[in-house]
Amino acid sequence: VILPLERISKSFYKEDLIDVYLEFALKAPVIFISDFGDRVFPKDITFEYWMAHPIEGLSPSILHFKNHLSLLFPEVRIKGYLELRSVDAPPPQWQMVPAIFYTGLLYNDQFLDKTLDLLLPMTSRLPVLMEESTFGLESTDIFDLSKSLMKLAIEGFSCLPDTFKSWAHVNLINEFYESYTLNRKTF
Repeated sequence: VILPLERISKSFYKEDLIDVYLEFALKAPVIFISDFGDRVFPKDITFEYWMAHPIEGLSPSILHFKNHLSLLFPEVRIKGYLELRSVDAPPPQWQMVPAIFYTGLLYNDQFLDKTLDLLLPMTSRLPVLMEESTFGLESTDIFDLSKSLMKLAIEGFSCLPDTFKSWAHVNLINEFYESYTLNRKTF
């Protein structure tokens, strides 16, 4: 299941992410209801449908919704923190790079806004970018976007207070950028 990014426009506000994620979760098929054991449900039984049409007299509770959320696996999952699933196992030398990258983009409002300004206009091109992404950094569009995002991440991370970052981490992401991104490589 993919988040409905087509709903996001240039007039997008950060708060809208909650609404987009909620819509995604409500429209996702129900996979498991503990009250019914291992029963398999048809894919057209979404959580939203279940809320409007109790199953055998059972309406969903908040515990059912929490369970439902725990069974959804989009690229980014909300679990009291953000779980970024594509970076589960980088090589040991580069383990911290994904955390530094996302911290640089997300933990500073100025750089989060710059990131959204860069990415939101591309939502209409998402199908093309997804196709191009299969070629990794060989795609000029993906390569250019990767360089821009890495620069924002490095600058955003560098601007964080010293109590929040280590200069060794700043050096590490710069080394990764120079060794991998600029050479069109990924691990």
